[in-house]
Amino acid sequence: MVSVRKEAIVTIEGTLGVKDSKDIGQRLYEALDKHECVTIDVHEQAECSIGIVQIIISAQRTARHLGRELRLADTPSPAFKTILIRAGLLSPDGGARTEEEQFWVSSAAELDRELDGVTS
Repeated sequence: MVSVRKEAIVTIEGTLGVKDSKDIGQRLYEALDKHECVTIDVHEQAECSIGIVQIIISAQRTARHLGRELRLADTPSPAFKTILIRAGLLSPDGGARTEEEQFWVSSAAELDRELDGVTS
């Protein structure tokens, strides 16, 4: 039986393309398998392809299936937000139009509220 620990952080940094998707996916799935909550830290200087975004979406589904929590460490950087807009995952102004899209813009705010002990 796998021992489940509380939290893990998976950092995404550098220039990442389709060839990096397998490694990022493996890191996310291993973290989800072993931790109740996985936070994805997309470094502000990271340059990600749409393939990386697709891996994160797949990890969201895996997290739901396993009963785990997956969130972003911070609001998206301008470069990452541009990728999300181009992929149709955020509105043209960078806002969320649906509850599902809230994942991309509100994870950090939720984490801040939890750390501050504020409940909504």
